Amino acid sequence: MPEPNVTNQPMNDTQSTIIHLLRCNGVMTVRNLALRLGVSSIGISKSLSILEKRGIVRLDKTGNGGRGRPEHAVSLADTAGFALGISFKTSEVELALVDFRNVVRASSRVGFNIAQSQMDFTTVVTAIRKLLGTVESVSLSAIGLSLSGEFDFKTGRVYEANDFASCEQVEKLRSVLMRKFHTPVTIVHDTDAQMVAERWCNHGLPESPNMLFVGERLGFSLMLDGRLIRGSTHWKRWLGDQQVYDSKAYGDGFLSGALAASASISSWIDRQSHVTFGQRRDWKSDDFEENFRNLAALYKNNDREARKFVDRTGRDLGVTIRGLCLLLPFDRVIMNGWPPVIMERILELVNASLDEGIANLRQRRSGATRPPVSTAILNEQTEVAGSALLAIDQLLHSRMARRGRQEFDAALFGGFSY
Repeated sequence: MPEPNVTNQPMNDTQSTIIHLLRCNGVMTVRNLALRLGVSSIGISKSLSILEKRGIVRLDKTGNGGRGRPEHAVSLADTAGFALGISFKTSEVELALVDFRNVVRASSRVGFNIAQSQMDFTTVVTAIRKLLGTVESVSLSAIGLSLSGEFDFKTGRVYEANDFASCEQVEKLRSVLMRKFHTPVTIVHDTDAQMVAERWCNHGLPESPNMLFVGERLGFSLMLDGRLIRGSTHWKRWLGDQQVYDSKAYGDGFLSGALAASASISSWIDRQSHVTFGQRRDWKSDDFEENFRNLAALYKNNDREARKFVDRTGRDLGVTIRGLCLLLPFDRVIMNGWPPVIMERILELVNASLDEGIANLRQRRSGATRPPVSTAILNEQTEVAGSALLAIDQLLHSRMARRGRQEFDAALFGGFSY
């Protein structure tokens, strides 16, 4: 099989901005593009011509643009560019090839244990090459590597990597990927990846949405007015420390009633092992995934303790999410990661809690509404596809920033904040 084409042709800032606008709007006329860029139609003709010759955009005649000139509709071609998303699970690596139109073009799962691999990533590299070879005319522009932990969003320096053997292993993997595929590698927080996947792929959202994402390990992500809120380097993206007002659940090192003590899979594992929650420190990623599967099987078989735990999880999560929804005007709350049989019950309980909250609020404010709560639109592909999508965002944003015009961040980039 021949090597896939991963040559990344450089783009200037105007070309990057055009691509971003087309990602946001699908199809635009040349005139509308020029207005958004603040230049004349002639002023962007050269950039459009270059992008068309590279197979990045399509120009189709749509009618008369005035004074006898035909108007053209501009859209991204299916060969416009690609990003690769990578997400490591307990015993496999997930890959997704996403194009600049926000479409998942190919995906795969390959058996691989990142915690035991040390510094040998041959299996991962081979799997990536095989995936790239399934799509014609691949020009790989970026790679997004999903990570649960702490890292500097600007420099990419990793301080904590929860599912890897060490931070050094992450750095080695990034170095290998950059060397093998001649492509920038963006470290992406796993919860942010899932938020961005929803942002780009859920076409029922407002143009600049307010959203809350919550994952099965209680990680969360915020988007306000279309801006991904990333916070400082050590901002803990975890709801576990949040107190539930009427909970007496206890965890060593936690305040009384902490959500983690009643709603985290860690607390379930400790309960089954008759260990005080918060005392264990030797967590491994397979502890979580294996026990989620076991919990789902017990719940499905009507195990009393399993059903009690799931109901408490849904109730306390509902109370926590309700508090955030009473403060912030979310358009939607997204939840993802729980096994389907558990997710159905948790969604039911969270929605019931929000209904209770909005009923109370309406007594004081007419017209008050609550956001819908739903699962992620891409389901199991959410994190890995979002990793690729966020890598595209980062790539275009860094190039657009060279224009040195602050209004582009708000007006053109849809508000994504990096």
